[in-house]
Amino acid sequence: MKTTAAIILAAGGSSRLGEPKQLLLYDQKNLVNNIIDAALPACDPVVLVVGANKEGILASLDDRKILVTENEHWQHGIASSIHAGLEKLGETAPGTKQFVIAVCDQPFVTTCLLQQLMEAAENSGKRIVACQYADTLGTPVLFDKKYVKYLKALNGDEGAKNLLKRFQDDIEVVSFPLGNFDVDSQEDYKLLLTVTKEAGTDD
Repeated sequence: MKTTAAIILAAGGSSRLGEPKQLLLYDQKNLVNNIIDAALPACDPVVLVVGANKEGILASLDDRKILVTENEHWQHGIASSIHAGLEKLGETAPGTKQFVIAVCDQPFVTTCLLQQLMEAAENSGKRIVACQYADTLGTPVLFDKKYVKYLKALNGDEGAKNLLKRFQDDIEVVSFPLGNFDVDSQEDYKLLLTVTKEAGTDD
């Protein structure tokens, strides 16, 4: 199986939430470390893109063996963070054949899910593997290096979903129903804590 890198997008300003979503606690760690810890056993290297609230994020990483790059233009939209992650990956691991793009506000992403993306790519021969939830396709999503040039051409708030619409014939799908849950507001976070508490009570 090909070595797979990960690019984790964690540069946003969390304007709807009112505080850095990257630092919200879930399952005894913050959300950015939650996705990092899911990626590390499956991906190499792991590139973290920071921007807003970078000091707090960096201080929380402890000794996690990842690569960090700053997107100084994070206010320009998610495309700029994708560009920053790809640039760092190209500098540090130019031989990378495929990579996963993930975000930090999907708390239910696991190592197993990321491995499923890689297995689906291997078994299907497709060069994009996307997660399916709530009648849509989205992150985490695996791309073959072929798509670097298309990702670099994205602008503003255009994310990876733009390519999922353009290249439907080259996509394999992995079911991830919990992918529909992300933390964009205080209500989302309260729901996450409630669900987590109830799950712990049931154990």
